[in-house]
Parts: sequence; C-alpha cells; structure tokens
Amino acid sequence: MDKQIHNLLTEISKEMKSMKSDMHDMKSDIHGVKTDVESMKSDMHDMKSDIHGVKTEVQSMKSDMHDMKSDIHGVQTEMHEFKSDMHDMSSNFHGLKSEMHDMKSDIHGFKSEMHNRFDTIEAKLEGVGGHFELTNESRIIDVDFIADKVSKLERELYILKNKSDN
Repeated sequence: MDKQIHNLLTEISKEMKSMKSDMHDMKSDIHGVKTDVESMKSDMHDMKSDIHGVKTEVQSMKSDMHDMKSDIHGVQTEMHEFKSDMHDMSSNFHGLKSEMHDMKSDIHGFKSEMHNRFDTIEAKLEGVGGHFELTNESRIIDVDFIADKVSKLERELYILKNKSDN
C-alpha cells in the first residue's frame, strides 16, 4: 500500500514538474494558450480532488494502522495470559506428580506392612501345624502306651484267672 502511495506521489511529482514546464511554455506562448490554461485549471482541480482522495486514503491507512496496533496489543495480551495459564498448568502438574509420588510411597508402605502381616500369619500357621504334629505324636504315643498296658493287664488277668481255675 505504501508503494502505491509512493508511486502515486511520484506520479504527482512528475505531473507537477510537467506543469511547471507547461507554465514556462505558456509564458512563452501566452497568446495561443487560453484554451490550454482552462484545461490546466481543470487538471488542477482534478489533481486537488486526487490529493484530497490521497489524504483520505492516508487517513484511512492511519486508522487501519491504529487498528492493527490494537489487534497486536490484544494478541500480546492473550499470549501473556496463555503463558500464565501454561505456567499454572505446569505448577499443577508438578503438584500432581508430587501427590502421585506420595501415593506411591504410601502404597509401597502398605504393601510392605501387608507382607509383614502375612509373614507373621504364615509363621503362626506353621507353629500351629508343628504344635498339631507334636500333639498328635504325643497322643499316638499315649494311646500306644495305654493299649500296651491294657494288653499286658488282660494277659495278667487271663493268667490269674487260669491259675485260679486250676
């Protein structure tokens, strides 16, 4: 857009130089140039209109530039907010990571505690099993002892009964 304005101003400048040359020629040929003077007046009026149009376009461009600056400022503000949000998210993730680490430690502690409890229960069960085996063995020995005594007493009773019959 600036290039077009520059080109337009360059063309305007060229026209101005051409007009100066024409005016110099007009001074030389003033008698036969009345029609040309009227034409030049008309051209000047057109140029004034064109310059007014250029001024209007420049004002419009200034307004557009101001709008662009406002938009860029808005984008910068949004980027700052986005950066702030990203920082907050990062902080939240670090907090979450810390909580997860604490939770993992707690679970590991619970796991160790449960292993210790299971080891204790297993030891008690082994103790109960060993005690049952000892008790069972003792009962078997006692039953064998009693059965042997009863058997000996029956034999003695039989022998005594046979002696008393004879």
